[in-house]
Amino acid sequence: MGIVNHKELLASLEKLKTKPAYRVKEAMAYWLRDLELERYSLEFAKNARGNFLESISEIRDEDIHRLIEWKDDQEKMKCAVKDMSEFQLYFSTTASLVDDLMMDKYGHLFLTHDIPIDMIPELTDAKLQAIGITSSKDRAAILVGVEKMKT
Repeated sequence: MGIVNHKELLASLEKLKTKPAYRVKEAMAYWLRDLELERYSLEFAKNARGNFLESISEIRDEDIHRLIEWKDDQEKMKCAVKDMSEFQLYFSTTASLVDDLMMDKYGHLFLTHDIPIDMIPELTDAKLQAIGITSSKDRAAILVGVEKMKT
């Protein structure tokens, strides 16, 4: 996926939820248009439930075969659903990680001290204190997040 400013990405996605285009049927139509599968918009919109990402993740192969007639389009849709499911997992994992590690509050310290994501599991209370996280409550919360990362 490349390097992404997670805070900006999460904020943008949250803002999108308040926009009329986020409504499931409209979002589905835009997504299908981007895939050049807009001719199936009506059928997929009829079957959409919940929010947009949940609707995408609920699409099964049998739905694709029932709603899309051409084999090439079926394969394109299967790949797109897989990509969106992976994105949804990435998004929820990233949001959880940002919260658990208190990145909104301390992310600048991780950057200032050149602590890459692969080094986070090695953080200790002493290391967190050394980089400037003075609150013992926050250090404890971050260490709980670090333990979650390890599992």
